[in-house]
Formats: sequence, structure tokens, C-alpha cells
Amino acid sequence: MINQKAFLLNSSSPNLRTKTLLLVLLSIFFYGCASKPWSHCDDKSCELDVIKDIGYEKAEKVGHIDDFYELRNLCDDFYELYRYSDAEHCLIRLETRVDNLPYMKLGRYHKDVSAFDRTDYYRQNAEASIRSAQLYLDYHDCNKSLGYATKGLNPFQNSYPPTMEDEYRELRRLKGLSAACLGNTSAAEQEIGYIRGISLGVLNRTDDDVKNKLAIADVYQALGKYGQAENELRRSNAWSMTDFLMVGASIYAAGAAGPNSIPALDYLQAVNQATQSGELPKDKEIPHLYKLARSYLARDFYNSSVGMYERLFSRDDLKSKFPDVYYAALGDYALSLRNADQSDKAKEYFIKAIDFYERNRNFINASSSKIGYMSDKFEVYSAYIDYLIEIGDHGKALEYAERSKSRALVDSLAAKEKFGSRSSKADSLINEIKILEENSFNKSEDERSMILSLRSELKAEAPELLSLISVPSINIADMQSTVPDNTSMLFFSQSVKGLNVFALNKDSVYGHMVELANIDTLVEEYLEKIRTRSDDYLSNSRALYDALIKPVEPHLNGTSLLITPYGKLHYLPFGSLHDGQSFLVEKYSYSLMPNISIIELLSNRVVQSEKALVIGNPANDHGFSSLEMSELEASAIGNLTYRSKTLKGEQATETEFKNSISDYGVIHYAGHAYFNENEPLLSSLVMAGDDKNDGMFTLSELYETNISADLVTLSACETGLGEVRSGDEVFGFTHGLLFSGANSVVSSLWKVPDEETGLLMLGFYSNLESMSKSEALQQAKVFLLNDINPHPYYWSSFEYTGLN
Repeated sequence: MINQKAFLLNSSSPNLRTKTLLLVLLSIFFYGCASKPWSHCDDKSCELDVIKDIGYEKAEKVGHIDDFYELRNLCDDFYELYRYSDAEHCLIRLETRVDNLPYMKLGRYHKDVSAFDRTDYYRQNAEASIRSAQLYLDYHDCNKSLGYATKGLNPFQNSYPPTMEDEYRELRRLKGLSAACLGNTSAAEQEIGYIRGISLGVLNRTDDDVKNKLAIADVYQALGKYGQAENELRRSNAWSMTDFLMVGASIYAAGAAGPNSIPALDYLQAVNQATQSGELPKDKEIPHLYKLARSYLARDFYNSSVGMYERLFSRDDLKSKFPDVYYAALGDYALSLRNADQSDKAKEYFIKAIDFYERNRNFINASSSKIGYMSDKFEVYSAYIDYLIEIGDHGKALEYAERSKSRALVDSLAAKEKFGSRSSKADSLINEIKILEENSFNKSEDERSMILSLRSELKAEAPELLSLISVPSINIADMQSTVPDNTSMLFFSQSVKGLNVFALNKDSVYGHMVELANIDTLVEEYLEKIRTRSDDYLSNSRALYDALIKPVEPHLNGTSLLITPYGKLHYLPFGSLHDGQSFLVEKYSYSLMPNISIIELLSNRVVQSEKALVIGNPANDHGFSSLEMSELEASAIGNLTYRSKTLKGEQATETEFKNSISDYGVIHYAGHAYFNENEPLLSSLVMAGDDKNDGMFTLSELYETNISADLVTLSACETGLGEVRSGDEVFGFTHGLLFSGANSVVSSLWKVPDEETGLLMLGFYSNLESMSKSEALQQAKVFLLNDINPHPYYWSSFEYTGLN
């Protein structure tokens, strides 16, 4: 049987794909009466594609209540098949239907709203909210999960209809888990109190209620209070063996003294006995074995953990029936083997785990918290990189460190639907890749081949967009070939023991483990001393130089550096590090890079315009103060740059900026910047508003913009900052500008006084006439250091990112 989706996507001609799709839809229309519209399908996923089209159309109409339930069932089917993107869109439609029920649409006190309408809304709102809260909890988007659990509970006002006890309990459980996920212990424990208050009727046997106990134990588990979770279960014998096992080994065993303790042995024996007796079906054994194995790993009982994972991987049905357990167990098994000194076998499972992560991003993002207790995928990368450095394979270690950074970018932008592109073909290719990647976990070889083929097309059409949606594969030889002459790269990555630093040049690569658990504290203390202009900064500066630069300095060639930071090092002004004789900026010109893969991308860009767009002190309606020195700075920069256009005050509108940004080779912005810690994509450059735009040019809008600038300078406070996400990806304007088309960016790490900022910028632009960009900024800094003020606060804030 032909796989319709594969055939459509594999068709070489877009017109052929369109015609084929029309034929399929026509066949569904004409033959729908004689057979089911999905009778051509050979799997459940294909069937759901057809049902989705029909169901969504019906859902738009206010019809029979069966249509409502069909839509809800469709959402459930998507979720069970790991089609999480479709599940999310389906649940949004379901929520819209719920919000349009008579109770909400007409108003609760409307004369035409009956008691049935009220009860119907309570139930449908609760069930839809439960599904959405669980989905976002799986995504680890705990704020959204909390919001949906709260929405489901709002109509109850701490009471509930007797027939909706189960829904009320589940919403309280999900709200407790969401609060625990956000680190709000008191809020989570408040939900436990509400669950305890659920009565069992006239006998009021609340404490003996099995469902209550299981829900309470779940919340305690999420809080890490395993002893209290276990106590909840031990207080009554009212629950069956299956009820107990469904809570998971992580509750029962994690609080025990060791793998040979009576509770742990009791649990394992209970699993075996229940499986043999048939009380626990054999395929239900797998999640419990995994949780016990993970419990051993979390408590450093590595040999016991290895034994449990061996039992798991001996099961032929592990991957097919429990893909979420399979995914989690791959990385955990590798970590267990590594710590149990079984390095050869650990290497095999490290490679399997990382390969699986990179090929199944959408499945993993949604499954990661569902199984519970799972290791961070970046911990697996880090442990494998450490192992490779220990055995002397520094080149392979750097390859995986680069893949880890690229993976972090893809994860960070996973929720973004739209990117700026230069062609409709690129948009179409991205959409086709996403369809194939999102909608199938167990992909066929044909589908995998199609994904590779589509990625190759996208790389040729718009390489910068490919790097935003997939992890590129780059080997050490390719990395070395991209490093410019007279230049070395300093590449920092996560280590289980602290931090890894690599020195890379055209001839060699060297890796070193910085075994300092307190490196973040050292960086924070140093930054605090700089920002407060303390005179006691030099000892911290030397300590950081000795830890980060000195171990690899013998392997650095040339007088120019490319630096790829990690974690807190993104906030570190590298030029201010001191070796006891001089600052690093006095010895090297340097540029920052988000990763190595971007070097090739930047090298191939061609800038068509030499014109400059200069923006200074935009007017705003958002409460930001006027920056008179920024206006003077903009005027001076405009006079220095060739064929410039200067926008100031009311003229510096977001609309004019958006309309002009693609036409200029140099862009200079001197104004306010706003960084949103909770929603980094909403961080903004502040400009004047008008009837078309609000004056807040967001990072999300930036990713949808096409820029063709050789240099973008952000002379605003803290524009170089961003939020460091898991795996090290940083959301910030520098990163967004590079991936939107800018070749290089100058940005700041803290607010510098206007006078010093103006002097630095004038020196930088004057130097560009005879120097490369990194050298121009280096010499501008050295001038301020020697002739204005030697304290790093005044000259080291601005950093250059990009190639020369």
C-alpha cells in the first residue's frame, strides 16, 4: 500500500505534489459514502490525517454534541501517537469550542442558560483543561500547565459537583505538579491540602481514599519528598498491588538507604510477583523497572542501576511499546555504564542516545517529563565529551561539544512557527521537514531519506534557516578548515566536573577539563566587582585567566582569537582577564561566536550595500528616559559613516526601522533595550511607536526579519545579554541578528556612562578605515584603558561577535 504522505512529500515537483493532494481529497469526497474516507491508509497516523481534516471542519460548526466528543477523541489519539504538535493545535480548537458553550457565550446569568448548560461547561472545561495541562507539563512548560489547571478549577471555586470528583482531583494534582515544577513548594503543598479535603461521602473516609493517596504521593514525589510520598501509601491497605505499583519505584525506593534495603527489595519482589501472578500485566513491568533503575542511578548505586537497565534492554518490546522509557533509558544506561567503569559499552550507548536525541527532537521534547526522573539529555552529551577527552580523542570530543550547542539552539527555537526567509521555496521546505519530523516517532527509512533530501535542498536555498531547525553534522577537519589564518579558537562546553575548554587551529586541537565546580561563582563575583567599580578586581581577573586561558595557551597560534563561551561565560568580558602582566585585550584581538557551524555561514554571506542606518535616542511611550548623549553619538557616527541615514526622536519609529533594515550594510542603534527574563523572545529594542507598530521591536520579530548588514552596533545597555537555556543556548539580540543575516554585531554587557560609550564608539568607527572590525574595537578599548580609565568597567563592556 502506498504511503500517501511519503508520496506527496517525495514528489519532486511542487505542482505534482499539489495535484496529487487534490486527487486524494477528491477521492475522499467521491468515495466517502461507499467506504471510510481513510480506507486508503495503511497506518493509524495516516488515518488521523484524514480524520483531522474532516473533524476540524465539523468542529467549526455549532452542531451535535457528538462532534465535540469526536474532536476530543481526535486530540487524545494525536497524544497517544506522539503527534504532539497536532495534539496541541487540536486542544486549542477544543478549548475554543468549550469557551463558546452557552454558559460562557451567553453568560452564566442569562435567562436561556440552564443548569444542564452550567454542568456541561464545568465538565467540558475540566476535561479540556486536564488534557492541555498534561500536554504542557510533558513539554516542561510549567507556566502554561499551571495556567490550564487553574482554568479548569476556576468554575468550582473550591467546591465541585459530586459527579466530578475525579476531574477535580486530577486538576488539583496537575496544579500541584506544575507548582512543584516551578519550585513553588508552598503552592504545591496547598494543592495537597485540597486533595486531602476530597470526601468519600457519608463515611468521610478521606484518608483511606486510594485515588487521593496516589495523587498526593505524585505531588510529594515531584517535590522530592520521597519519605512523605511513601508514608502516604503506607497509611492504609485499602489499595491493591496494581495501585501501589502504578505510583512507581521512584517513590518507594528513592528514600531508602541503598539498593539492598528492605523497601527496595520489597518493591522489586512485588513487581516480580505481581507480574508472574498476572495482577500486573507483563508489559506494565517496564515503567516500574525503569524507575527503579533510575532511582539507583540517582543515588550513585551504579552496578545495581546497570543490572536493572540490562533487564530493560533484554525486552524485545521495549522500543515498540514504551518509546518514552526507551528514550530515557538510553542515556541513563550510558551514564550508569560509564560510572560503573564499563567504558566500551558506555560508548556504544552514548552514541545511540545522542543519535536518538538528534533524530527525534519533537518526540523527546514532549516525552521528557512524562516518564519522570529522567536525566538531562545534555548531561549525556557532557559525560561522553568528558570520556573522549580522558581517552585523548580531543577532536571527536569537540565534534560532540559543537553538536550539543547546535542542539540547544534547535530546542530553544522549537516553539517558534515563523522565521524570516528569502524565498517561498524555503518556507515550503521548512514546512515539509516539520511535518515529517513532528508527526512520526518510528519513522520509516523512506521518511528518513526524505528528511535528509529536504534538508539538503534547504541548505542550498537558505542555509541560515536550516541551522535553526536541525542539528548540523560537522567533523573536526571541516572545523579546522573554517578557522581563519593567524587565528585560534577557544571553545568552552559543559563538563560533568565543571567546564571543558578546547584550543582549535588549522593544525591541531587540544581539550582540557577545568575541574572547578565553583566557576559560575567566580564569574559572578568578578562581574560584581567590575560593575560596582571596585578596585579589588585584579585577583579575580587573574584567577579566571589561570583557569580558562592558561591551560590551553601553549596551543594557541596567532594574534587573533575566536571565542565560543558556555553558560555564565556568555556574560564575561574576556578582554578584561589578566595574566599578571597585561590584559588579554592587549595581546589578542578577539571575536565571540555562538558556535563553530556559523563560521561557514558567515564566510559565504555577501553584503550588497555600504550605506549606514543610524538611530539615536528614539522617542517612546513606554516610560523610558530620554538619552541626549545617545542622540549626539548618533549624529557623530552619522558624520563618520558613508552615505548614512540618521533617525532620531519621533522619526526613529519601529515602522521606519522595519522598512529600512534590509537596505543598509551598517546599522547603528543608540537607545534603550529591554530584556524579558521570563519570555526572552519578547525582549525589545525601544523605538517610537505609530499606528502600525507599538515601538517595541522584539527578538521574536527579529527572527522573522531579513537583514543584509556587514555590521550591526547596539549601543544600548545590556544588549549582549540573554537567557542561558539548558544546553547553553542564549536567547539575545546578538544571536538573533547573526541568524537573521547580519555578519557581525557589537553589543554591551552592562550600561556604560555616556561619555565613555561615545569615545569608544567614535574610536571604533574611526579605526575601521584601516583595521578589521575586531582589531578596531580592540584598539578603541586599549585607548580607553591607557588614556581614559584603566578600570574594566569603562572599556570592557562592549564585545564583538562575528567574523572580520
